[in-house]
Amino acid sequence: MQKNKQELEKQLEPIEYNKLKTEMYKIKNIFASELLTWNRLDLSFKIMYLLYKNKNKSFAENVYFQDIKAQTLGKFQEGNTDKNNFEKFIKTFNNTFQDLQINGFDSNKTLIPLSHNLTIRNGAHRVSSAIVLNQEVTTVITESDDM
Repeated sequence: MQKNKQELEKQLEPIEYNKLKTEMYKIKNIFASELLTWNRLDLSFKIMYLLYKNKNKSFAENVYFQDIKAQTLGKFQEGNTDKNNFEKFIKTFNNTFQDLQINGFDSNKTLIPLSHNLTIRNGAHRVSSAIVLNQEVTTVITESDDM
């Protein structure tokens, strides 16, 4: 399946949408586990958090804290969102996981942008949640480079 650029505006974060250069993009459903790649090691820390948050909460939260600290260079801020401290990151992540657990991945609401080499550009929390839940996600293949 393909979609034109304008159709993708409501399904992609502005930081990814604004990088789109062509008019048509391939949309592909894929099991989230197939998106584990060498350049997205952060997925493993997010998966570890989800697997251990109900078994060893302090360990799980420390793993996730260190992951986010490293990715944000200690600032705990992400792009233009209101995620500006660790508590907001963990609350948003837990909400994302719960939403996917209840409703599954909703491709009408969001897509996972992939680079031209098929690695994720954005959506690590959604992909990690879908991996733990053994779900498919809907992706859009872009011309962007790998992360």
